[in-house]
Amino acid sequence: MSAVLLSVNVVVVFCFTAFIHFHYSDWRKHRILVTLTTFVSWYFPFMIVFVMPIDVSSVSIFNCDYYVLCT
Repeated sequence: MSAVLLSVNVVVVFCFTAFIHFHYSDWRKHRILVTLTTFVSWYFPFMIVFVMPIDVSSVSIFNCDYYVLCT
């Protein structure tokens, strides 16, 4: 996976999570620890959802290191 693609994906998911979090939560009434905890608990699942397809699609079937897998 390309470092540029991963960096762009991390920034986009961060912005998306921040938008969703601040849209659906009342972040002005909550304490900062609650806000950070919920942000992180939403950020990591979104990262899995958005990074996994890029990681899987970037792996080539013909790029084998082991003889058993290439046969």
